[in-house]
Amino acid sequence: MIMLNIGEFAQWTGLTIKALRLYDERGILAPAEVDPFSGYRRYSAGQLRDAIMIKALRDAGVPLAGVADAAAAPDRAAELLDEHRERVAAARRAEDLAAEQARRVLADLEQEVSLEVRSAPSQPYAGVLVEVSDGDAREWDDDEPANRAFGALWQALAATDNRPTGDFWSTIRSGKDPEHVQLVLSWPVAREPEPGFALDGHRVEVGTLPEREEIVASWTFDGTDPAEGAMHPAAIALVEEVERRDLDLNLGLLRQVGVTDQSGAPIGVELAYALPCGTDSDAGRTARVQANRSGLT
Repeated sequence: MIMLNIGEFAQWTGLTIKALRLYDERGILAPAEVDPFSGYRRYSAGQLRDAIMIKALRDAGVPLAGVADAAAAPDRAAELLDEHRERVAAARRAEDLAAEQARRVLADLEQEVSLEVRSAPSQPYAGVLVEVSDGDAREWDDDEPANRAFGALWQALAATDNRPTGDFWSTIRSGKDPEHVQLVLSWPVAREPEPGFALDGHRVEVGTLPEREEIVASWTFDGTDPAEGAMHPAAIALVEEVERRDLDLNLGLLRQVGVTDQSGAPIGVELAYALPCGTDSDAGRTARVQANRSGLT
């Protein structure tokens, strides 16, 4: 039987002596024999094939666990290599997506945002109240659920001869506990709806925004949406301006307005923050909340 000491075996296989010792310790490739007095390791010629396979897998990046599986079942080596390559490809795809997302975020940070202070007249409105967990609020960032609620409210207002008079807006308020938020999806109207106004399946709020001063951050669509999962560039500019003015940030005073053209197609977004007038946390609105016909509270 041909026996090779660890140095010779390392030269034949391309594995380092350090790696051979590690594979022995991990039970991946044990030497054929170990001298009981000197502790020297010796390998047989029959182990060359396994050693070459192990080196090839390690060079391909297969982790030690996968190499151990291949050493225990050499006929599965190709299968294990393919599985590893698929994991590597999936990780690369995820990295590419993350890089593209980062590129979009960086581009958004360079996007020009217009900031101004506007004087706004009093404005009657009607809104749909949606209580959701903070995590579920992301779903309402998508167009479809919000569009359905806005559409149902528009139809209900039109049925009372009180059609919306301008662009819709949404507001986020504190919910029933720290894990929930309340979304208010609102339309401006010519007059405050009557006390009996209701919308099946929803709670509604009607009221009047008083005359006020607002900081407005405006952002126009340029053909691409802002990066998902990142703070909107208009929101960044607005919060920076609020901080510059040494004001506390009260989400109840913030309205996100969907800006549309004459056909109703979205062309941009405005974030309007009512400058506080020194009253309570609900400054900037007077409202009453009404249950719907389904008896929700």
